[in-house]
Amino acid sequence: MRTMQPTNTPFSPWRRLAVIALTLAAMLSSGVSHAKGKSYAWVAAWPSRAAGKLAPGVLRAAIKTVGRQQVAKWLVKTPSGRLRFPAKRELPKKIIKKAVAEIGMQAVALSHDKVNAFKRDYRVEVPLAKSRKTSANQAASGRCWDFAGTLTLESIVKAKQGKDVKLSESFINYQALRRMAFGVLAEAVKKQPHKKRTGIEQLANSKELHGIRAVQKISEGGFAGWYYPLVRDHGLIPESAYGSNMPANHSSDYLGRVRNVVANALISIEGTKSKSERTKIHQQARKDVLSQLNMALGKPPKQFVVDGKRYTPQTYRKRYLQLQDADLDIVVLANDPITAFNRRYVVDGFPGMPEFEVHNVSMATINNAAKKTLRAGQAIYFSSIVSPGNPHVAGQRPSDPRAAKGLLSVSAFDYSFMQPEGARELGKRNRQKAGELRANHAMTLVGYNTKGGLRWLVQNSYGDKYGDHGRMHMQQDFFQYYGSSVAVPRAFVPEKILMKSLERPLLNTKRGRQVDL
Repeated sequence: MRTMQPTNTPFSPWRRLAVIALTLAAMLSSGVSHAKGKSYAWVAAWPSRAAGKLAPGVLRAAIKTVGRQQVAKWLVKTPSGRLRFPAKRELPKKIIKKAVAEIGMQAVALSHDKVNAFKRDYRVEVPLAKSRKTSANQAASGRCWDFAGTLTLESIVKAKQGKDVKLSESFINYQALRRMAFGVLAEAVKKQPHKKRTGIEQLANSKELHGIRAVQKISEGGFAGWYYPLVRDHGLIPESAYGSNMPANHSSDYLGRVRNVVANALISIEGTKSKSERTKIHQQARKDVLSQLNMALGKPPKQFVVDGKRYTPQTYRKRYLQLQDADLDIVVLANDPITAFNRRYVVDGFPGMPEFEVHNVSMATINNAAKKTLRAGQAIYFSSIVSPGNPHVAGQRPSDPRAAKGLLSVSAFDYSFMQPEGARELGKRNRQKAGELRANHAMTLVGYNTKGGLRWLVQNSYGDKYGDHGRMHMQQDFFQYYGSSVAVPRAFVPEKILMKSLERPLLNTKRGRQVDL
């Protein structure tokens, strides 16, 4: 019987020499090239891949500065016997400077070891997040609050009825813009008319220009405290009955036209003493605002057909979606260390829009309420910061590893190599006192896991190409540092927390002055 030779027969000396020669040729031919985040050939040739744990751009900068041989000498052996590249702080400053110039400070600060250690599984995930494979895209508009609120209601319908519905963000956007414009006009009519002045005198009179500046409050931005009252007042429409006929990245164009109509009306109202004439200008401006909105967004239908039945926006909400007023009873919980905890505030100052209360609580209270809501199958509106200026958002640069896509984490970054000895990051309280990176974006929490450290699954509204196919993976340290507020059903907030707020006097606040939303 013929015996088979074992497959693990050692290479002959000549064959081993050929392998070494081919490896050296690959190393020389690859040089310092780098493509799509893959490790360099010469790094992969080392006994351990641990040498490539730093951002490839740092290795490239090191090679260009001191050469391969010196970089090879820098490799140090750990107690376990693995070879590792020295820490960033131990590298010469000229190498760090060159690496920062090539790939940016965030890419240099990103720790590949920590990125690869992060888990992306979620014990709890709302039914809608499991069934919906695509991510909404607000494009260049400011409607994140609208998209976030809509997703939470869609998740309630999915959890309670099993219906996978897609609601129209444009409908709530239309109602919000209409109310803002009408509110600014209404306030102008109530004010006493000013006597006519020259252009220079008008510019010098800040009170007279206050009304003109009010047109800047007509914007697509908003809050959770606005969304649910707007739904209660105006109802909902499916996207199939009222889609957006104006590309979102052109929203600044029609916003400018609406503001232009209102600003012209305000100037005319302020310069007119006749009450009847002021009223006439006011009424005409309202018609002009609607004309601009109808042209840009389309006129919302008063009735529409779904599954063979005719509905209005309110009957669709109550009968088809079965979203009653109790489902819209949302409590806004903020975490703002500048102000006292267990206090209740009211946010107002926006003409035409509802004022709303905010309860300032600890992050532990927010975490517990959020977990209860997610276990009930409902997504959660929350506000945070994922703008390019945030130093702890990973996966946005070509030099970032694939595992960092959509990662929101503070611990994954180490900026100590760029700081003096003893320097430290701003805490959340000092960051907000300094006005650094205040909350500017709304997203939705759709899942979480506590095993191996608390982490959250986030659904964003930047489209499928952003992050991890439109989703984000948020570590608790990021939520703790950058999380500003959540909107959860009243039933999931402990009564004693609400009672503590009710025991103290209600405080009035303007957005951005006390509570960071």
